Amino acid sequence: MQEPLRFGKSELRVVESAYHAAQELISDFYVLAPRERERMYHEVRTLEDLAPNEICDGVFAQVLCYDWIERVGAEVICRCDFYRICLQDHRILCATGSKAQSVNTDKLPLEPLLLYVLTHELVHIVRFSQQMQSLNLPPELRPQEEMSVEKTTRQILSPVADHGLRQVIAAFANH
Repeated sequence: MQEPLRFGKSELRVVESAYHAAQELISDFYVLAPRERERMYHEVRTLEDLAPNEICDGVFAQVLCYDWIERVGAEVICRCDFYRICLQDHRILCATGSKAQSVNTDKLPLEPLLLYVLTHELVHIVRFSQQMQSLNLPPELRPQEEMSVEKTTRQILSPVADHGLRQVIAAFANH
């Protein structure tokens, strides 16, 4: 079995840059106070650091929620939701044509794609952490939630959309 494609050093730098840009856009859009931002405990992980159950072939990324407990001895001093954005390197790299030999001619640019994907996943985190949406949404309501998150993502990104980002937005509009 072939090892899945993984981000290299240059792609990881792009992930970090896109993540910081997405955080700023989200913070501005939702007008999050620094305190609110700090309480949205989350991280971004790439394929290299994902557990087998966090790898998904059907998406570019997914948000998983874990119960985070901080203790001092036996005493619980903090308990909260901790969100992990699980980037699926192999799916992203195939969509961009990086490190892959795909026949698809509609390659998406890496940085705009990552900005779109990370903004989308951060919208989910805001919606979950601010109780705008339930984490345990019934399966029949998930497509409606995805449409709402997609619409919000496009709204957040439209003021900064250059050619590459417009190409990514158009590609997602077709799904």
